[in-house]
Amino acid sequence: MLPRNQRMELLARAYVHAVVAQAGCIGAIPSPDYGVDLDVHSVSEEGGTFTDEGVAFHLQLRSTMDAAYREEDDAFHYDLDVKIYNFLRKPDVKVPRYLVLFVMPKDEFAWLSQDHEGLLLRHCAYYHSLHGVAPTRNKDSVAIVIPRQQVFSVAFVERLLFPRA
Repeated sequence: MLPRNQRMELLARAYVHAVVAQAGCIGAIPSPDYGVDLDVHSVSEEGGTFTDEGVAFHLQLRSTMDAAYREEDDAFHYDLDVKIYNFLRKPDVKVPRYLVLFVMPKDEFAWLSQDHEGLLLRHCAYYHSLHGVAPTRNKDSVAIVIPRQQVFSVAFVERLLFPRA
């Protein structure tokens, strides 16, 4: 059996791929991976031909059972590796980068359930942009705060890739 952290990573990928597919976009895993776990691209259709529009954003995926939800600020508090923090905060990138944090139950038997009505992944994934935030002097990790309303959703993907004119 795969180690728990690898199963968590694969479930986070499945969650994100499902959201991206429902939004009608491409989710591509870069190979080799230099910090981006998933590229998300818009697709358009003209005369029955589908085309990658070239509008995209990058995702760095994390899954955790340890993000602390705090009711006073309605947000999750998570310790992010400094290396990933620095990668995501770079101000001079051409393609936007987002952290997606998949917050999972502590009981791994509750992560996924399935019956004839559907497949359910618990709990939820949240996005966060660190673009342009200040550098840190921390050596190992940086505490970040992700508001609970920042759900990684079809509406979020559509807002980024198909902005209303």
